[in-house]
Amino acid sequence: MRTCKLCQETARLQNSHIVPEFVYEPAYKGVGTDHFMVGVWRNRRGNLIPRKVSKGLREPLLCRSCEQFLNHHYERPSVGLWRTLVRDDPPPAGIQIHRIQSRRGRPGLAAEGIDYKTWKLFLLSILWRAGVVSRSEYRGVLLGPYELKLRKMLLDGDPGRRREFPVILWRLSESFPGVSLIHPVRDLEGRQAYVTLLSRLRVAYYVSGHVNDEIARLTISENGTMQVAEIALEELPERAELQAIAHEIGSLPESFL
Repeated sequence: MRTCKLCQETARLQNSHIVPEFVYEPAYKGVGTDHFMVGVWRNRRGNLIPRKVSKGLREPLLCRSCEQFLNHHYERPSVGLWRTLVRDDPPPAGIQIHRIQSRRGRPGLAAEGIDYKTWKLFLLSILWRAGVVSRSEYRGVLLGPYELKLRKMLLDGDPGRRREFPVILWRLSESFPGVSLIHPVRDLEGRQAYVTLLSRLRVAYYVSGHVNDEIARLTISENGTMQVAEIALEELPERAELQAIAHEIGSLPESFL
């Protein structure tokens, strides 16, 4: 019996996912007993050790009622759009997806008919959970006073205005099955942001300061439209970090393949 991070009531906590399980789908391999993915953690000596895991990172975090609340109101309604962006599945009913090209020639997607509240709060729920867990993998996510505001937004079903906690998505032009951890960054104008790779999507959360018109234009709007630019793996700002990790791990044991 511990305090639920969302409702703040004392209850028996669920072993809650930090990132919803369906986000991990492209990372899994095999079927049945071979349904696993490769996770990478550092041991006590600081060495990167790959291991098979069958679930994403979890922690006792939410009571059953809050677990069901997030799942029912934000996660399940977002699965269809998520799979459209990641796997090119047909879009859910009511949503239109068009291929576009920027004035600089960059390809991307434009979406219409998105439920602004549901989709934005689904994305923000991942950031909030990363900020309240005690797992060392997320120690870089320090929300401070923004944690309380995000929690209230989730409980109240209030996504805020477009410029409030804006979220920007990029889609990788090549498949990247991994799910990376959220890490803090600062943009060129000094604004605090957190970035994560979730399957084929790069997600950037802005949590402090006023965002300019260019950033606001790329976020989901209150009228349900959103633009998602495509980016190649070699263009990722995180590319050097991913390459360093891959080099440090070396080849995976044959039993992992």
